[in-house]
Order: sequence, then structure tokens, then C-alpha cells
Amino acid sequence: MDRNKILVTKGDLILHLEQSLESSIQTIDRAITPYVSSTVVGSWAISQIGITPTIAAALGTFIDINNFENVGSLWRHAGLDPTQKNSSFSHNPDFKSLCWKIGTNFADRSEEKSCFYGQLYLQDKKRRLTNNEQGNYSEKAGKILQDLNPRFNNDKTTLLEGKLPDAQIDAQARRYAVKIFLSHYYAVAYQDLNAVPADRPTKITVNGKKQTLDIPNNPFTEESIS
Repeated sequence: MDRNKILVTKGDLILHLEQSLESSIQTIDRAITPYVSSTVVGSWAISQIGITPTIAAALGTFIDINNFENVGSLWRHAGLDPTQKNSSFSHNPDFKSLCWKIGTNFADRSEEKSCFYGQLYLQDKKRRLTNNEQGNYSEKAGKILQDLNPRFNNDKTTLLEGKLPDAQIDAQARRYAVKIFLSHYYAVAYQDLNAVPADRPTKITVNGKKQTLDIPNNPFTEESIS
């Protein structure tokens, strides 16, 4: 073996593969952007930071608005209904994986002020962390300990303090941002199909009052129609 040859390290190989994959994804995104933009909801989706054309196209394959009577049924399909835990028939696992990717994107882009759903993620995470420090999740922590879920073996000290692990808090905040995004996706798709606004059950508390979140870049606002 020629000892003078430059050896490719494992790290170099991984970096090369990551760069190649990223380049391929960008190529695919460019190719399918016209297709995604040809629909109202697809065009709206890719206007949101964190939603790529590839993700928007995937959402279109999972969501036929005719199959969902309300946004709650869409959340269940995505595995985001906490009352449907451990039921393999209550959600689509591939759709759930896509929603996990969406939540990751929102978290990764959350420092950008223009990332609407990333900002929601940060706000909700801050709220949950405060509640956690105040011991408001002690009952949940106790239940996890009682169930002896192996996933939390490394977090027993935190749980014994009556607090949830930071990773769980983060995951909850990501799911929250995704649920808001899906409620907005549903509203845009519903109005495009039926020419009337959808019911908007999703609210957040602002200054002590429950308020409905406006849809960012809503194609059905008076400004966009005029």
C-alpha cells in the first residue's frame, strides 16, 4: 500500500455524503417547485420558513382534505392526538415521521424572526420550561416513573425531582408548533376547496386571553384577494 496516498477519513466520507445528499435535495426541490406552487395550499406551505417544496409535496400526498372532517381528525392522522397513544390504527406512521421532520425544521430555524412557526416553538418551549421549574408537571413525571419507561432511565434524577426531562419539553414544543402549522394548512386547503373559511379551534393565550392565531401569508385575506 502506498503510504504517501492521502487517506480519506470516516469524517471526510460522511461530510461528502451529507453534501451530496443536500445537493440532491436542492435539485429535487427546484424540480418540483412549479408543481407544488400550482396549488393554493402548496404555494402557501412553501412560503413558510421550514417547509421545503419536498415537504410540501409530501404533505399533499398525505392530506386529502375531503378525508378530514376537522383539524382534530388531521392531528389524529399525524399521531398528534395524545388521547390516541399506543394505537397503531389511529395514525399514519409515515405522516407522523414527516411531522417530526417539520418540527425539527421549525426548531432549527427558530432563531430567524421571520420563521413564524419556529417562533411559536420558542414561545411554547419557554412556557413549558417555566412550568417545569415550578413543578407543574410533577404528576406527569410521577406517572413516567411509575410506568418505568426504559426511555427515561437516564432521566430518573430529574423525574424524581418532579420535573420532565428537557428533551421531552423540547419535543412537546415542537409538536405544538407542528399542530398549529397543520391547523393553518387545513384552514387554507379547506377554504380553497369549499370557498368558505374552516372552523378555527386552535388558540393560544396572549396576555391572559385566548386568541386565534392569524395564518401567516394567508392567501384568503382581503389584502391578497383585492
